[in-house]
Amino acid sequence: MQAQCLQCFRPLQLCTGASVLLNAGTGGGYTYQWKKNGAVITGATTSSFTASTSGIYTVLITVPGGCNAVSAPIVVTVNPSPVVIPSVSISGNPGFILCVTTRPDTFTASSGGGGFAPAYQWYVNGAAAGTGITYNYTPANGDVVKCVLTSDDACAFPVTAVATDTVLVSGMHAPSVSIAAGSSAVCTGDSVTYSAVALYGGSAPSFLWTQNGVAVATGPYYRYPPSNGDVLRCSMLSNFPCATTSAATSAPFTVSVQPVIPNDINIYVSQAGIATGTVDTFVAVAPYAGSSPVYQWRINGAPVPGATTATYITSTLINGEVISCDVTSSNPCVFPRTEISSGIVIRVWGVGVKNVTNGPTRFELIPNPNKGEFTISGTLNNAADEGVNIQVTDVLGQVVYTGATNAANGKLEAKITLGNSLANGVYLVSIINGGDHEVFHMVLEK
Repeated sequence: MQAQCLQCFRPLQLCTGASVLLNAGTGGGYTYQWKKNGAVITGATTSSFTASTSGIYTVLITVPGGCNAVSAPIVVTVNPSPVVIPSVSISGNPGFILCVTTRPDTFTASSGGGGFAPAYQWYVNGAAAGTGITYNYTPANGDVVKCVLTSDDACAFPVTAVATDTVLVSGMHAPSVSIAAGSSAVCTGDSVTYSAVALYGGSAPSFLWTQNGVAVATGPYYRYPPSNGDVLRCSMLSNFPCATTSAATSAPFTVSVQPVIPNDINIYVSQAGIATGTVDTFVAVAPYAGSSPVYQWRINGAPVPGATTATYITSTLINGEVISCDVTSSNPCVFPRTEISSGIVIRVWGVGVKNVTNGPTRFELIPNPNKGEFTISGTLNNAADEGVNIQVTDVLGQVVYTGATNAANGKLEAKITLGNSLANGVYLVSIINGGDHEVFHMVLEK
């Protein structure tokens, strides 16, 4: 038998860094041993071998039964020249963005590592369209232009390179620029990133930022700690080919900065002393809680499952338990984000023992039950003209009415009318005036 090189994937004249795959004949049970310049190549015992250095290569093939044969020699020569990696790019004249659809465009290839006589093949939307270093035609919007370079450099690897670009056919447009803030709410001391939002700015627009009329930065972004009332502007120079003008300036952007507010929460109870099994109602007042706060009521510091609204109603308290509430504010400028109220110690007596309160009720709600219209009257601790807030919640803690009125010389007389959509049932009416606070149970019966 005679062994031979069946297929070589690269020429046997190699450049530094290149290699050639030598393949021997195959058969069932064959074993192989490759040699270079007559010496065994350790580990080279498969039907193929990749050669990357100069030398004379042979392979010894042994077939079942012990018969063997040596292939004809293959001479591999590695030249001192390094491997060249071809590259190609394409440019358009007037460019890849055209303002007139009937105007032809000339595309030109620029290559590296192409050798003395590189070959160029042009494609439009995947179809072969022309050859040569340039290609000229009238493109349509969205055309994909591709150029394939085939290098004739002896050391090119791989031998081809590809460049692709997409043509945009555009009408004439006026560039514009606007300012976008990196944060919807800005608090005192925050550093905020402002971005230039360019329309028809081209591939390389330039920007200039001014703050209160003073130039402060260039580039598409400006970051700084703003003050309330700062006025920002951004000017842009566009290089969009189809621009009606090169310059654009944003509308003035007035910065609103909110002060940092300390979080605060106070809780009130309808009865500080109750009989065993009696319903008690707790209300949390957090003036800076924001539009979507999160509450968590606690008993002796442990969270109460499900007690996550501004009102907590329970009938299972034990004498001496301490009730408190956390509020996590949704206002971004409140600090700390979560605040804990002080605790209220509850006194609970056995069934039948009279409730004990901190003092007589100073307000009355008439009539009760009612059909959604009632009057609250009474006297404040402070005999002055002051504002009073009134809030009505359902048993789930959802606020169904809020209102404000004035007490003249400490005398309160407020007529409340609830909406017609409320269902019959028990509601809590809170009267709040600074540190003054009382809660009524009110029955709605239409």
